[in-house]
Amino acid sequence: MDHISMAGLAAAAGLGAADVNYIAFSGGGEVLTNVMGGHVAAGITGAGEASGQLGEGSQLRALGVSSPERLSGVLADVPTYQEQGIEYTFDIWRGVLGAPDMPAEAVAYYEDLFARMQETEAWAQARDQLGWLDAYQASEEFGAFLDEQKEQFSTILGDLGLLSQ
Repeated sequence: MDHISMAGLAAAAGLGAADVNYIAFSGGGEVLTNVMGGHVAAGITGAGEASGQLGEGSQLRALGVSSPERLSGVLADVPTYQEQGIEYTFDIWRGVLGAPDMPAEAVAYYEDLFARMQETEAWAQARDQLGWLDAYQASEEFGAFLDEQKEQFSTILGDLGLLSQ
């Protein structure tokens, strides 16, 4: 996901996505270690992973966030890409999927369950700690979102030469 995010950002900024020297790491911790160690000039990782390494006396500086709006906490002063003149957003999202033939009452049950979960104090604490944005979508809306993501990812992967278009 980080590679797709970086390639989309590069393309939106007018650079060739394939021209960015992207180095894949096994996770956010490895990205942060390599940036702090001076092995790479910059890195891309999740807000939850980076927030513990930012702030007063930090060896890191956050350059931008890919969300459509600024985040809270230690990242509150970090501008979005859009605020910096790059019309691009990218969210790492999580979804719950079911079988295509799941009964309508089961879909309704889970839609209600997850909508209620998002209203709990525990969810709010986890969201704030990890730098998440609330973006709950019911089943049909999420399906349309997945179709849009497939189109966006296919374009970016094609630009990188990783998918024939």
